[in-house]
Amino acid sequence: MFLFYHRAQDSTNINFYKGGLFESLLKDYLEKVGYNIELRKKSSSLEYDIEGVAKATSQRIIGEAKAHSKSMSGQTISAFVGKLLPLGLVEKKVHGLFLSLSPLTPEAEDYFKQVKAMGLTVKTGQTLYNEISEALSLPDDVTLQKTIDELGYDVVAPNILKTDSGVFKLMVIKMKTSGTPSTFAVFNSSGVLLSDTSFCRALRDSLTELSGFDFLESKDNDSYSGNKNARVFFFFVLASFTLSDRIGLVFSSIRQPVQFDGCCAVNGRVMHLPRWGY
Repeated sequence: MFLFYHRAQDSTNINFYKGGLFESLLKDYLEKVGYNIELRKKSSSLEYDIEGVAKATSQRIIGEAKAHSKSMSGQTISAFVGKLLPLGLVEKKVHGLFLSLSPLTPEAEDYFKQVKAMGLTVKTGQTLYNEISEALSLPDDVTLQKTIDELGYDVVAPNILKTDSGVFKLMVIKMKTSGTPSTFAVFNSSGVLLSDTSFCRALRDSLTELSGFDFLESKDNDSYSGNKNARVFFFFVLASFTLSDRIGLVFSSIRQPVQFDGCCAVNGRVMHLPRWGY
């Protein structure tokens, strides 16, 4: 449901970056829904994950961000409430916001019901996923599922992917003829399938959830190295002209200067070498 990747992460610091990226994602989300937010602010010798003020009401909020896979216990919720009491929780001077990737245990659910009226909001799992997707205007899962379906795959698990370079939707998918997920597809905030193979490989190599998976590449990848048919066509046409033709032909697949038979192809246009100083 949520995945995190930082270019500097490795096996020794992955949890550090995961926590920081989750807090950054929450900051983006809360600012979109009407708060001014600061992260990791210290007050009275205590550090809070999230501190902010509602723009409309000036209500102060203190937030706790939990990027753990294990369900949150009643003791964890109780400890958070304990932090808020000296700040005026009972007097409504502050509102508590508990945000977690994982759900509450039944014990924690019972405790939350008892203290909710004091001024506490809890958002976890699917609820948090849905609200962040909407607030950040990420492509909706239904639309992405249709795209995946047209490519011959079924969606197994949709995810929000937060990285140090942006926010994406990552869909874990399987072939329609298979029952086992073995592929993933990454879409940008506009719903366009990424064709950045180096980025996808880095995700696969760094995230255990994607280990051993293939990744779906965009058919619109127009890189020179990825369009062999266009490259062959270029040489065929080029060989059919003499140097005296002095004609420019546009080939969208040629991005870098290519020298051939006394001519040079630059930005898809065939030019004589003397004109370019070769």
